[in-house]
Amino acid sequence: MLPELETILHRLRADRLSGASALALGVCGGLRGVCDRYAGRPLQVDLEDFALALVRSQPNMGTIWNLANSILDRAADTDSVASLCDSLAAHYSQASATIAGRVAHEVSGRRVMTISSSSAVFHTLMSAARHGPISAIICESRPMREGVIMARELGQVGVDVTVIADAALSLMSSEVSVGLAGVDAVTRDGVIGKIGLAHLAMACESRGIPLLVLADSSKFAPIVLSEDPRDPAELLDQSCPKVIAKNRYFEHVPFERISAIYSERGRLLPADAQRAVWGTKPHPRLLREAH
Repeated sequence: MLPELETILHRLRADRLSGASALALGVCGGLRGVCDRYAGRPLQVDLEDFALALVRSQPNMGTIWNLANSILDRAADTDSVASLCDSLAAHYSQASATIAGRVAHEVSGRRVMTISSSSAVFHTLMSAARHGPISAIICESRPMREGVIMARELGQVGVDVTVIADAALSLMSSEVSVGLAGVDAVTRDGVIGKIGLAHLAMACESRGIPLLVLADSSKFAPIVLSEDPRDPAELLDQSCPKVIAKNRYFEHVPFERISAIYSERGRLLPADAQRAVWGTKPHPRLLREAH
């Protein structure tokens, strides 16, 4: 594989804070540069290997899966891959703001609970704040504490935010009227998101409050949750006899625990989202990779 493509893969795997859309946007930018540099040269084998490696690098992100699937469909034509990068980059850049416009009225004037960091959630809360008072409770989201990062960003644009420990989610859910979460994939039987999403879903269910999931159409993919273990040192920084650390970033939540999904196309019931995923056609090489 071309060293430039290897560099893109390394950056993708090493980024532990960015969401799926931001990661895919970075991949598209780097890949567009490779297509320009090697214009006119046959890159099909490199591009196919690169696409499969993308999925291995971030197996729980529907956006990355769909990007890889599209690259495989176009790998024989470098110009087509370059055009794909341009169109997808435009989509990734606009999707969060579009979703925010669709869902902001649902949370305006309410107290919201969320986890981790999501561009769609950020834009939704910011948009809702323009129409009336809104406040949010955000879990710190260990091990990387990306929830704290988003809380600071929201505070800087005037949204009232309370940061809590992840373990306080159930207790503090008594103070909110809606759960809001960005996810990394919408699958055939639910969604995949950062650790803590299932906790949020159970808290919303027990309190009888809605859980709204935000996911643009690029995240709808026929994938299944991968264990995808991460660096145990993020949890346990010193070795200790008989002690191990299991560090997983992602978990699955079934559709039954979700009230609605918002994409850039509007509000979807879980059954609508499920049909959309089933309509996705995987490239044969991705099918073989999955088995």
